[in-house]
Amino acid sequence: NANYLINIGDVIDLKLWGAHDFTQQLTVDSQGNIFITKVGTVKVLGLENKRLSQEIEKSIKRVYKTNVYVYADLVKYQPVSVFVTGAVNKPGLYEGLSSDSIIQFLDKAKGINSSTGSYRFINILRNNSVLKSVDLYEFLEKGKLNLFQFQMGDVIVVESIKYYLNVKGDVKRPYRFELKDKEIESHKLFSMVLPNATATNFLIREWNLNNQQEASLHALDEMLILKNGQEVEVIQDHINQFIEIAITGEHANVKNIVIKKGTTLAE
Repeated sequence: NANYLINIGDVIDLKLWGAHDFTQQLTVDSQGNIFITKVGTVKVLGLENKRLSQEIEKSIKRVYKTNVYVYADLVKYQPVSVFVTGAVNKPGLYEGLSSDSIIQFLDKAKGINSSTGSYRFINILRNNSVLKSVDLYEFLEKGKLNLFQFQMGDVIVVESIKYYLNVKGDVKRPYRFELKDKEIESHKLFSMVLPNATATNFLIREWNLNNQQEASLHALDEMLILKNGQEVEVIQDHINQFIEIAITGEHANVKNIVIKKGTTLAE
């Protein structure tokens, strides 16, 4: 990971040659430094991995002006312990690397509870404050995931699901879909549920304050605002202009024909 930020406890393999020969594996100390013989301390905490050799070389050039060559390589990451809590199947303290993704830590906790857990409201806490909020729907739909570097003692909190719509019928994804807010535009929902080519309409069902169910039918391309808790059913509602006829008995032609509605028996 070229963008990995050097952390306390990481181990760096350092080689110098030319006017000064030096080969050693150095551990980043509690102050974020490494110590190089005849050079002194070099601050590396927070450096990007891809800039490691370059930044160490700058410090060495202050002592050895010419004819010293530098190669530095990160050989060992410092493991971190992260708490995973909230609506997961197995809350607990889990070890990993600071460069691990949030997906890897959630996997260690046996995943998000599919009945109660939110995939859209996941917070990462550091020192009891929210450092980052994660919405996994981009990952579920497109595979996109922003990398985040964890530190020792970070906490991942999966919140309970807040807003959702149940979708069924003539779609490729007949599931419960979680919403970011209490409402969503119908075309945005359908971009997630993927109606089949045969779908034409959708039904909306909901319960009113009198405990009575209300229902309405709409064309698939109609723009509506859908609300938390509603049930959406995508259906086929085609108008057939033709009918299929089966003919049996003593006759000398085809046994099955398709004709327009209204055709007479004589025809």
